[in-house]
Amino acid sequence: VQLYREFLPSKNTGDPIGEAVMTMTTATPSDDDYFTPWAPASKVTASISSKNVITVDISSDAFKPSLDAGMAHRAVQQLVYTATAAAANAGLTTAGYNASVAVLVDGKAGYLAFGHEDLERDLERDRTMPAPIWIISPQEGDGTETSVAVTGSAVKRDEPLFWSVERVVNGRPDTSALKSGELRLEAVAGETAMFDIQIDLEPGEYNLRVFHGEGENEDSKRFTVY
Repeated sequence: VQLYREFLPSKNTGDPIGEAVMTMTTATPSDDDYFTPWAPASKVTASISSKNVITVDISSDAFKPSLDAGMAHRAVQQLVYTATAAAANAGLTTAGYNASVAVLVDGKAGYLAFGHEDLERDLERDRTMPAPIWIISPQEGDGTETSVAVTGSAVKRDEPLFWSVERVVNGRPDTSALKSGELRLEAVAGETAMFDIQIDLEPGEYNLRVFHGEGENEDSKRFTVY
């Protein structure tokens, strides 16, 4: 179980970090391959200091699910990644400081999240948590033009990085690839780099896959070409 990112439209509440964390607990992922372990929070507020310390105050009802230690760590990291990404996207971070997150629960520090994760200290991103491959665009369920712009990020591995597009027939991807190829990453082994490709397709429904080697770390998106 690893972290994946989805982009959703903002409601412009004036609290972009709190809104993002609230959405993390309440929204259903667009991609059926994804899930969130959080219960809906009834309240989330957030602020950020000049040294990029983000304070998130979240209601205790968000911690209702019973999680094991591994999933509890992933859930807390989901919050950390969401809050720090929202701050960066909103232009709230200050150059020269790493972002960290202080989590308050019902206004109090020191909560033991899901019975496992100590929230006493400021939290930083655990770099081992994000998935090795993310398809950023198109997102699940998107409609697009016949020339499809694919963007994403992936970790450079010893094995090649491939992409494949299959037609979706009667609700299921065809077993044979309509188009496929290899992606080159401008990075050294172990580093993450962006990739982009342009694929020309006829109108129809398609499934895009990006994966290492023989299918490892696969991320996939279904989309429609008009």
